[in-house]
Order: sequence, then C-alpha cells, then structure tokens
Amino acid sequence: MKNICGIYKIYCDGNDKVYIGSSVNVRKRRNHHLHHLRAGNHPNQHLQHSFNKYGEDSFWFSLVAQCEPKVLLKEEEKQIKEHNSYLEGFNLIETPTTSMLGYKHSEAAKKKMSDARKRAGRVTGSLTPEQVKQMRQKFFDGERVSSLAKEYGIHRKTARHCIYLDTYGDIPCEIEGYEKMLEELKEARKNGKRPRSRGWSHSKEFVDKFTKAVSKPKPSLRRLTSEQVRAIRHRSSQGEPYRVLAADFGVNQNTISRIVRRLSYKEVESEE
Repeated sequence: MKNICGIYKIYCDGNDKVYIGSSVNVRKRRNHHLHHLRAGNHPNQHLQHSFNKYGEDSFWFSLVAQCEPKVLLKEEEKQIKEHNSYLEGFNLIETPTTSMLGYKHSEAAKKKMSDARKRAGRVTGSLTPEQVKQMRQKFFDGERVSSLAKEYGIHRKTARHCIYLDTYGDIPCEIEGYEKMLEELKEARKNGKRPRSRGWSHSKEFVDKFTKAVSKPKPSLRRLTSEQVRAIRHRSSQGEPYRVLAADFGVNQNTISRIVRRLSYKEVESEE
C-alpha cells in the first residue's frame, strides 16, 4: 500500500465487524494498529479483544477512499455511517474530530458513549447476546468461570463480570433462580467458603480420615546398613573420592557426602 492520504478499513472475518479510520499516511497508520494489537495494548479494547480471540489471520486492512487532508474527517464520518461501524462495528465514536489512535477517553465520555449505545441497542464487548446467554446457562448448570473463559476465548475477569451480571446488563437473564444462586454464592464467599472453586467438597469424615493417615510416621527410606556406613567413612578417610564410593554402594554422591560429614546416620558410631 502506498503512502497516501485517505480512509481505511479494518475488517474481522471472525465476527464480520468493521473499523473505519483515516490518516494522512495510511500505510504508517496500518503499521501502528498492528503494532499495538500484537503487543496487546491497543486503545480500542473491543478491537483488541477480537484480535486476541480470532487471531491476526482473521483481520484484513484495506483502503476505502483516497482524499485530501482537509476533507479527511468529513469523509471518515461518512464511511462510518455507510459501514455502520459505530453501532455494529469497532468504532468508538460516530463523529470523529481527531485521530483516535492513542487517544484515551475520560470516564464521563465513556459513560456517555455507553449510554448512547445502549439506547441504540448496541451490546458492547466481545461477546454476542447468544454467547452471553449460553455462558450464564452453563454457569447455572455447574460449569466454572475459568473453563467458560477458556471456551469463549476471553479473560476470566470478563467472564466473571458477565456471569455475575456486572456487565452486559442490556441482555436480560431469564434463567429462573439465577439471581438467587448468585446471592448464595456471594454469601458463601463472605463466610470464607468457595463452593465453585474446585467443583468438589469432601465430607468431614473423609477429611478426618485423610488427616490421620498423612499424620502417621513415615517409614524410613534408608538403604545402608551400619557396617556399610562405617565402611564409607573409613574409605573416605583413606582418600577415596565420593564418586567411587557412590558407585560401589549404589547411592548418589550427595548421600556419601552427608554420611561422611555425619549429617545423616548420626547414630552409627565409628569402630574403635
């Protein structure tokens, strides 16, 4: 792609969504986008989530229109509307006023955009309404947050917020007893319990039996007799190297060293 001024498009074939942007140097802007996406720190989180989920091979960068710098923003706004990339795509604003690469919105601006999208029926985030409903149903049926996050290719924090109804609030949860289940889980965690952490809870009888079993004295793992220990110490005092003694007695050199230094087999006295 030549160094031209114009409007470009980023298309993701994984979810059929589009991002429309503009630049006086389209090729340079393309490289900037790829750099941030590959590094995982792109300012457009919706675009970044899709990149992480579907991979780089699912993204296509193309030139939409070539134009003069003075009409760049006007043409970008036009293309955003034609591609419907604000309500149904990756664009964060409908009327561009400056380059958005590297731009950080204020909290007030984020809330305003979120409210506008909800009024328009837009579901923010990387999950479709169907996926949100499936995740909540699977969690209600007993699946864990970590496994659901892995299944849908999202971070566990994203899955947790969706499941606990902290996000995707515009998608009603119609599962009977779901909110009651969430309240029970939250109450259990307040009491120090983690009912969903491992998916299994041992009975008190089993815990007591297991504790008693592991508390028993462990049998000795020693394999050398007192005569062998004395022989090792004697031969070592005569100058034999540890590697020869280790080979002769079938142990490693560290064992020989500990015997000679009396760090092990302390009870074995040397012969007078």
